[in-house]
Amino acid sequence: MVHDARPGIAARLDGPRVARLENYSGYDAGDLRRLVEAGAKAMRASHKLHVVVTPTPQRTRGCAEVGGKKVVLAVAPPSRFSKPKLARILKHELLHTQGLEHEDMTDEELWSKGPEPRWARDKQVRHERKGKAIQKRLR
Repeated sequence: MVHDARPGIAARLDGPRVARLENYSGYDAGDLRRLVEAGAKAMRASHKLHVVVTPTPQRTRGCAEVGGKKVVLAVAPPSRFSKPKLARILKHELLHTQGLEHEDMTDEELWSKGPEPRWARDKQVRHERKGKAIQKRLR
């Protein structure tokens, strides 16, 4: 079973779930905030999040403390970027903020595999230097 939200783990919040977004990546901060907000809402984040987005030269990856409020996303450059992959990694990290350890996740959640989460499908992530939405997908 793949989780969009865990019953009993997270209470609903009213309003925004991202308290702070620090963006050093070169991707549009508004686009990133909308993507993270959509994910946090779908995952029923129980507390306001602090999200840091940094660039990385190779592959997108993430880090979050189990039960914590901070999520760090290192996002690949446009030539290696995949929005579905970013959304799946975000989902994995949000599960950590809800208290899940790796052994509590399905294989899809653990390895950030499978289809793009529904909550991310209508979102775009533009690179500020390009000024347009990047639609490249990993195959």
